[in-house]
Amino acid sequence: MKAESSRSRRKDVLMASVLFLLTTTAVAYGRGGSAQGAGVTVKHTCDRVKPGIYQCVLYIEASDDVLKAIDDVRYTLPSGYPERTQIAGRGRVAGKPFSSKPFTTAEDVIVNVKIGYRGRPNMYLSHRVRLYEGKP
Repeated sequence: MKAESSRSRRKDVLMASVLFLLTTTAVAYGRGGSAQGAGVTVKHTCDRVKPGIYQCVLYIEASDDVLKAIDDVRYTLPSGYPERTQIAGRGRVAGKPFSSKPFTTAEDVIVNVKIGYRGRPNMYLSHRVRLYEGKP
């Protein structure tokens, strides 16, 4: 009985650890930046509009199977942006799936991302939009 209880406890700890890893918030830094989780990567494009001002678009990269399982993606920009929350459907902007509408910024920002799946729990990520010129 004691061995069975110990085994059950280990199983519970393992399951809790797996769930924690799947649902933790990942913040990615670096040029171009990307946030990853369970086969999904959040990325962005960044075009300089004029000195110090950039227009950015957020999008998702994943395998075709993962993309088919996604219903929508919700991007939440920091307060102060006119269209702070954007819900991206299956449409594409510049050929990128689940793209946000373009937004203008003069500084690096952290964007919260909620990926809504069909038939499984949502995924939450944070993505740092780093401003850059040229390709990431």
